[in-house]
Amino acid sequence: MVKNHEEKVEVSALFFDGRSSKAQAVTLTLSHGCVAVHDDQGILILEQGVALCHLAPPLGSAKVELKTSATAHCLLEPDSAAALAHFFPTRKGLLLVDFFERRWGLVTVALVGCLLFVWFFIATGIPFLARQAAYAMPSQAMTLLGSQTLAVLDEQFFSPSALPLEQQHQTHSLFQQVCQQLAVPSCQLELRQGNELGANAFALPSGQVVMTDELVILSQGQGDEGLQGVIAHELGHVTNRHALRHVIQHSGIFLLISTLTGDMGSLTSVAASLPMVLAESRYSRSFEDEADAFACSYFLDQGKSCAAYGELLMLATKGRNSDGLSRYFASHPPTSQRLEAFHALHNSTL
Repeated sequence: MVKNHEEKVEVSALFFDGRSSKAQAVTLTLSHGCVAVHDDQGILILEQGVALCHLAPPLGSAKVELKTSATAHCLLEPDSAAALAHFFPTRKGLLLVDFFERRWGLVTVALVGCLLFVWFFIATGIPFLARQAAYAMPSQAMTLLGSQTLAVLDEQFFSPSALPLEQQHQTHSLFQQVCQQLAVPSCQLELRQGNELGANAFALPSGQVVMTDELVILSQGQGDEGLQGVIAHELGHVTNRHALRHVIQHSGIFLLISTLTGDMGSLTSVAASLPMVLAESRYSRSFEDEADAFACSYFLDQGKSCAAYGELLMLATKGRNSDGLSRYFASHPPTSQRLEAFHALHNSTL
């Protein structure tokens, strides 16, 4: 029962005095900043200032508690509690929550909205923030990440290069030539025997590019342009900081915030993740497409065709399953699609 006068509200409630578990039917009267509790005979049981009382937030159809003293409290029906809400200014905002809780349609819409927001944040927000974090990382941290990652790769996968010294020098010269043509400074080539990784190449966050002997040998017969394409592709990863962005994106919000706020301790987690990301070639398709476009643009700027690079891709994937260079292209788009993209980009410049 609710009686509402101009500045006075009376509601029915159950009263618990705090000394026993027995409930007592009472009438609550709120007027002029005071709460008065009367029994069914009209006898005053308790009187307290509104400021000293606490009205709990409503929760669906459950009874609402009004704390009237340190030990005593009343239980009210939701409608009765709603009639008292304007006496408790701090409770007004919770009425909106109660409004939604009572309407399953709105709850469903809110849930769908939350799921869409989470999807949008994962698909767009995290990649954007990861990009900002990767580009905000200082060069000293990038150098540290590169050295730690290379040390792990050397320990777990690689052996020193066994290429003839002359071939090593030629490969280093070719690498520096591509770096200069692309205006990508501070990059360094590291030659290694790939062993179980076979023909492969990795771009480290520090600007180091690790290339295996097997890849250099595989590129023979394609001229310099096949290997130039692979070098330009890896420099595309370096320029766009794909390795670091990939790890940050897939390491959760905690690592993302730690990196953005400059927590150097988070670099340990990044360094531990990078070797496996690189070894298993788990870049996203968008990163691979971006690196391929970078390599193709390099050839077009030089007035050359991407054909030799495309032939190396075909050679690398032809008749191979899960070993050798096919692992290097395992997460890449299908070779036919990559060649079509090269052809489309070439035609767009004509």
